[in-house]
Amino acid sequence: MGAPGEGRFYTSSTHPADVAADFELPMGAAAVHHSVLYEWQVDASDPDAVDPSSARVILRIAEAYGDHNVGQIAFDPNAGPADPDYGLLYVAMGDGGNVCCPRPSVDPLFVGQDLSSPLGTMLRIDPLESGGSAYTVPAANVFASDGDPDTLGEIWAYGLRNPHRFSWDQGGTGRMFISDIGQANLEDTSGRTEPTSAGRSGRAPTSSSTSTRTTCSRFRPVTSCSGTPTPCSSTTTTRTTGR
Repeated sequence: MGAPGEGRFYTSSTHPADVAADFELPMGAAAVHHSVLYEWQVDASDPDAVDPSSARVILRIAEAYGDHNVGQIAFDPNAGPADPDYGLLYVAMGDGGNVCCPRPSVDPLFVGQDLSSPLGTMLRIDPLESGGSAYTVPAANVFASDGDPDTLGEIWAYGLRNPHRFSWDQGGTGRMFISDIGQANLEDTSGRTEPTSAGRSGRAPTSSSTSTRTTCSRFRPVTSCSGTPTPCSSTTTTRTTGR
C-alpha cells in the first residue's frame, strides 16, 4: 500500500462556465470561463500513462476576464514526509485581469485585498479527498482558524496581480519566490516565508494584515526585458543559494 497521494498528479486548466463554480465572482459579475484544478491517477496497468477515467475536479473558480487566471501549481520541493508542508499544493491565482493593458482601471472587481475571493492570491490546500470534501484546508494557513466567515482559509498569500510562476530556494532559506506579472509598466519578484502574523499581502497591507513580503526586484519591462520598446513581462523566477 503506497503513501497517501501516491500515483496521483494534478493539473490546472481553463474550462467553459457551464456548471456552478465553487467560488463565484464578486459584485455579481458574470463568468466567462472557469479555472479548474484536476486530480488524475496513473493507469494501474501502465505507470507511464494516465487513467482518463480517474479525472476528479478539486476546485472550480469563476473568472470574469480572459487574462490573469490560474497559473502554476506545485508542491514545495523542500518539504519531506515529516514536514507540515509535505503534500500541500500551492495554486497561483491571478486577479482576473481586465482584458487589455494599459487601462485606467486595473483589478476592476477589487479582489486584490478581498479575503473572501480566491482571485489575486496564492492558495495552499491538501488536494486529497477527505470525508466527502474534494480537498481540505491546512490548519497552518493563516486564515484557516481566524473565526471570520468572510476570509478564505485556502489563502496563503494575497494582494497579488498575476503570480503566474513561482519557485522555492532549494539551497538555503527555503523561501518561495513569486514572479508577479504587473500591469503594463511594472513587474515584480517577491520572496515569501511562512507567516507569523494574520496575513500577508503583496500589495499595501491593510490594518488587519502584516506583510512578510520581501520585494527582490522590480523593473519596467519596456527597458529591462529585451531592450526594445516592445512590452514584455516577468513570467518566471528561480533562485538557489548555498550550492
